[in-house]
Amino acid sequence: MDRIDVWFRILKNEGKTAYTKTGLPFTYEKVDDEKVKIYREDKSMGYVTKEAITFILRHPNEPRHFYRDNIKERTSSYALALVEAAITGFDEN
Repeated sequence: MDRIDVWFRILKNEGKTAYTKTGLPFTYEKVDDEKVKIYREDKSMGYVTKEAITFILRHPNEPRHFYRDNIKERTSSYALALVEAAITGFDEN
């Protein structure tokens, strides 16, 4: 699956539940074609960008290096979780 397919699946599944590596559930909503806003327990947790998703997919053996690319650290676990959910499937709400 290429990066465009992964991003399309993320956008298509807006509002569904995904889980961080530590099992924290979250949802998200599309802001625009380049960004989604993350929510956990009805609180905004920041954004995940298409750029972050692309970085993860281009560097699968080094997924945490994008912490240094001006992406908030707290959103990085959400970006990883969105990639995983796009590949393996989202929970149904």
